[in-house]
Amino acid sequence: MVIQSMDYDYVKRGLPDYSLVKNRNFSRFIVVVPFSFFLANNSFAGEITFTPSLGIKESYSDNILLAPKGQEQSESVTEISPAFTFKTRGSHFNASVNYSMQNLLYKNENSRNQTYNKLAATSTSELLDDYFYFDLNANHSQQIINPDQPIGLNHIAITNNTSDVSSYSMAPYIRHSFHNIADILLKYSYSNVDYRRDELIDVTQSGVNLDLASPSKTPGYSWGLKYLQQKSDYVTGNDSEFIRGSLQLGYRFTSRMHVYASKGKDENMFTVANNRDISSSFWNAGFDWQPDSRDSVTLQYGERFFGHTAQFGWRHSAKRLTLNAHYEEELSTSALSLLQSQQFSNASINSSSQQNQAIDQANPINSRVFVKELASVGLIYKISKTSFSLNYSNDKRIYQDTGDITEANSAHLSISLRSSPILTYVFRTSWNSTHTASTDIKTSNTNLNFSVHRQLAASLQAEFSVSHGLHRSTNTATNYDENIVSLGITKTFN
Repeated sequence: MVIQSMDYDYVKRGLPDYSLVKNRNFSRFIVVVPFSFFLANNSFAGEITFTPSLGIKESYSDNILLAPKGQEQSESVTEISPAFTFKTRGSHFNASVNYSMQNLLYKNENSRNQTYNKLAATSTSELLDDYFYFDLNANHSQQIINPDQPIGLNHIAITNNTSDVSSYSMAPYIRHSFHNIADILLKYSYSNVDYRRDELIDVTQSGVNLDLASPSKTPGYSWGLKYLQQKSDYVTGNDSEFIRGSLQLGYRFTSRMHVYASKGKDENMFTVANNRDISSSFWNAGFDWQPDSRDSVTLQYGERFFGHTAQFGWRHSAKRLTLNAHYEEELSTSALSLLQSQQFSNASINSSSQQNQAIDQANPINSRVFVKELASVGLIYKISKTSFSLNYSNDKRIYQDTGDITEANSAHLSISLRSSPILTYVFRTSWNSTHTASTDIKTSNTNLNFSVHRQLAASLQAEFSVSHGLHRSTNTATNYDENIVSLGITKTFN
């Protein structure tokens, strides 16, 4: 459904009535706030697309409680999932909303019936041409509480290892290029993470970012001034603050080749092991290089209070093949990581596999600061009717208050084959493992899924899938196997 220049009253009638959502946790989260500015100002009206859908699925699980071998219970589950996508695009405003409500009805025990709400919303406004902007993000989802405990293939498994979590962030900022003089970015950000379980820690964060630099892509000498301040206020636990300022000098040989060196100071305030001094100067040097239109390379090396630090990035984009590799070391907290991961995954809230969540979404919010060493590689290949994707990541976290180390590895493979205009076969497999040094607990999850998608009509699709999951841990009491067979149908109302 596409509407040109929709007015405010029509938009109100097109959006669902959120007062009908009976889930107590979700009803506390006002999902329409990020778009109130748009609804209040017709000048942002443009092309609007509103697409509702309804999915019905029947699933059979041979281990609904994710119990150890010999204690399995089988169960049949009916899923009724209304959903919608809302997108608008104009000259000064872009926004998207993805929402789904997963209603689970259990055949053997009605007391298990549950409803899960998922929302991913984002908007970008240009309030003053080429000067003043405003970004908003909102998310509501279910998050794994403990990666060492049972994790189901999807939400139909009965566990006590997930929690609803709501988050939102807003960022007004000034961004402008003064030609042949300087480029400026001045941003204020505010965010909140709210869990729906009392034992998990909520947090409010705010920050200021200033970036003043010589014009980008202009050959010759370059300079840059950077300042960053981030505060985290926890409901319980120790608050933290990151402060960092630097001066950068460099030279652009061409618009595609830039070398630089930076000098600055960290003045961070948070709990650290042995009360060591963490306010110290730092330096780094590196280069950005784009040898051609398909490739880009970034390399940086330096030293901060926690030791030598490095960063690397490479990307190759061709017609059929995309390759990328990335490595970085940076200070972070679980709240910052959660917000970043949610903002980058707004388009994928309908994914049914919790095992595909990164370690960012597998740790409760807490006030502990860590140095994150993140390495990842990925490949995407498309040819004719087949697409292939493969990625691997290693996430190592060194906690500054105790020196504890947590490491997570994950790998994902997906192959999609479209044998005809109406028939598609998909094979997916994922594996992830976590290891916490202080407890010496090692846990791994493996998920295999094969599905067949058939287009029954222009707006009607059927899906049959078979999934196998297994959980292995040094805590053998949590080990289990799970198999799920599902048959579903989805109707899109265009």
